[in-house]
Amino acid sequence: AVNFREESDELIGASLVSSDDDVLLISRKGQAIRFKADDSQLRPMGRATSGVTGMKFRGDDSLLSMSVVEAGTDPDVFVVFESGLAKRSKASEWNVKGRAILGVAVAKLSDKGGDLVGALTVEEDDEVLVIFEKGNIVRSRVDEVRLTGRNTMGVQFAKAGRGDSIVAVARNPEREVDEDAVPSNTVSDGDSTGGSE
Repeated sequence: AVNFREESDELIGASLVSSDDDVLLISRKGQAIRFKADDSQLRPMGRATSGVTGMKFRGDDSLLSMSVVEAGTDPDVFVVFESGLAKRSKASEWNVKGRAILGVAVAKLSDKGGDLVGALTVEEDDEVLVIFEKGNIVRSRVDEVRLTGRNTMGVQFAKAGRGDSIVAVARNPEREVDEDAVPSNTVSDGDSTGGSE
């Protein structure tokens, strides 16, 4: 489907887009850019090509996620950090600019947050699955994290146990999972925390 330029390259996402849609790229260090998916930014190419630069990075940063913002919509951008902090902002917080730039921060970053482990566009009634290294899965509604502006810090959403860590966040496609997959001891208590039970 695509030619890689470096041996370390890997594909992180694939979606269908129209020239009226926007592409939102988010990096592991919490930077994001939004650009139009039209011919001036993403001209049609043959299958066996390597594409154009979507985003530039500082230091050891790398791309984490790619989302499509369909024309006429304004979904929420939901991000989760290694520490379990999460935040939710409207996609309209990011202005449409050109590709191949460094981007702007998805949150007011701090050392305690760590890198991002999940970034996706969601609707208010969506649920996400927080996946831990030791195999635990926590299901939570995204509206448990209140909607805030882009330049704000996250709130505690999920907490890994001793010797464990969050490795991924995914949208729950069914919104219904087995109760055994929701260990209550991995979610912190208090305001704006995760956990659906």
